[in-house]
Amino acid sequence: MRIASWNIAEGHLLKKNSPDFLAHGNSSVYDKQEINYFAEKLKINKPDIVCLQESVLFTDQNKKSQAQIISEALEFKHTCEQPYGKSFIKKGALTALSNITSYKIRKFNFHQLPNPHLSIVRPNGEKWISFDVGFLTTQITYQKTVINITNCHLIPFHYFNRDFEEPDFKNIRDDISSFLSLLAEVPTIVIGDFNYNSLNELFPRLFNKNSYREAYENTETAPGKGQQDHILFSNHWDLKSYKIQKLK
Repeated sequence: MRIASWNIAEGHLLKKNSPDFLAHGNSSVYDKQEINYFAEKLKINKPDIVCLQESVLFTDQNKKSQAQIISEALEFKHTCEQPYGKSFIKKGALTALSNITSYKIRKFNFHQLPNPHLSIVRPNGEKWISFDVGFLTTQITYQKTVINITNCHLIPFHYFNRDFEEPDFKNIRDDISSFLSLLAEVPTIVIGDFNYNSLNELFPRLFNKNSYREAYENTETAPGKGQQDHILFSNHWDLKSYKIQKLK
């Protein structure tokens, strides 16, 4: 099974020599939308499952979502999506988690995490609030076995000048540990933009009990920010290989 994970920033590439995201507004660091670029890159890699973070759903249901466009390019027939906040670039749109698969989806659900209701005013005057994030779990049958693929995009606490390890957020960490421990009773793969480098620090319970292993560690996935993205797999699996591909 080949799995791909990608935060597609609502289908936008970063501008060349773009400034630090922390010091500027959202749209200032992004180039034009190129959803076909993402579709083509994924098609070349021939994944069986694609998990997207920050894909776009439109409130106008007559418009195809970005996940639907990518799914059609891959010639996949099975997609599930979960919005978790307003688009930070497009009016009339929602940012979403999307799971795209060549396997028939048995069922899917969204596990919403407690929202700490953080807010901050950005340097460009925009007010940011924390979204109702969580895990989009897709259940499929693989080699006659029911498995879970769960996708997430967690709150970027650092953008709010906070740290996920703070005592104030223990309830969120505990919720995630309990949820993922329960999933790991059957073959499970956890994918997403965790917005944090070391998951061992946040969720020691998951690793001390050998519920999960990391597909890769100490690997930069966000330029200048270290490893924000992770893939975990339960002890039912063996890892054959992985690679991190850079944008153009």
